[in-house]
Amino acid sequence: MPRRSCSSSSPGAPAASTTMPIEKIYVAEATVQKGFNLRIMPFHPYVERAVSLMFELRDLKRRFRVEAADFHHLATAIGEECDVFVTVDERHLLRHEVKEAVKHYIEVCNPREALREMQM
Repeated sequence: MPRRSCSSSSPGAPAASTTMPIEKIYVAEATVQKGFNLRIMPFHPYVERAVSLMFELRDLKRRFRVEAADFHHLATAIGEECDVFVTVDERHLLRHEVKEAVKHYIEVCNPREALREMQM
């Protein structure tokens, strides 16, 4: 059976690195969702798991300033039974300490590592 991978981002996330108006970000997001047949997961069913992850990993959260949204993305992927969580977040989620701490829930990797996995 093929492994399931999940990737996550918040609709407003690109706003920090672009001059694109917020309305256009939502239009672009909808276009990508439709073009790639993506399914956007609901927020509420995973709040409790995100909070429990934050408590469990509170030392890492504080030391590396991992944001609550990152834990929510992980909680959603775990809740959806994904095997791999693909991210480009080198400041937080791709740190060795964080990857090691969550590996009993889910494998966190960058796109290049995910591609290598898929080719095996």
